[in-house]
Amino acid sequence: MLRNILLAVLVTMTFQLYSQDLEQIRTEYPFAENSEQITQRLNEAIASLPADNMILMGYKGALKTLQAKFARKVRDKKKFFKEGVGLIEEAIGTNPENIELRYIRLTVQENAPRIVGYSGDIEEDKNFIINNFGSTASKLKTIIKNFAMVSSNFNEGERALLK
Repeated sequence: MLRNILLAVLVTMTFQLYSQDLEQIRTEYPFAENSEQITQRLNEAIASLPADNMILMGYKGALKTLQAKFARKVRDKKKFFKEGVGLIEEAIGTNPENIELRYIRLTVQENAPRIVGYSGDIEEDKNFIINNFGSTASKLKTIIKNFAMVSSNFNEGERALLK
């Protein structure tokens, strides 16, 4: 009996820590694009979290692509970007109906240099977000809406749909 209680407490504590870390990543991710320090801090935070969560895998991939942006050597830029894209695509392949993963991929594709050729899903992800925005949790809605308001891929009519 005591063993079951301890196990339940441990599971609850792990879930709460995981939730707090995911919220931190969600909140700070939009600012990581312009900050090597935020990117590094989020990479460190995500490294200690369970690898089996697809949303975390998506953010980990996005953060790898940002590491590529801040890397000094071309070889490192290529390695980080390729690894990041692989993680994002794996996460979406496992859970293609997840709006947060589509948002993550859209942010990466929108900001990827043209030379890397990673922009083929922008319209699909944008339309998926517009069509599924109404059933999204409010905190995530705010994050996605803030992104869409400054995104060059959303026009005024599409932005109006995200209210």
